[in-house]
Amino acid sequence: MANTNCLDGWACPKCGHDHDFYVTVSTVVRMYDDGWDDHFDTECDDTACCVCGNPDCGYAGTVADFTGGGAL
Repeated sequence: MANTNCLDGWACPKCGHDHDFYVTVSTVVRMYDDGWDDHFDTECDDTACCVCGNPDCGYAGTVADFTGGGAL
């Protein structure tokens, strides 16, 4: 089934998996001495680390590798 939302156009270049990925993102949280809360913006770009979520694959590259170089 083709993705039509956040993962539209995403696929693993090694195995073709398109269901889920591990992506390194930057985010802003409100931090306290005992932890954090108040999650704010989350961002990543084409250079962010991305790993295939298929347990039989695990290919690692950049978001651009998984999106064919397309913009997020």
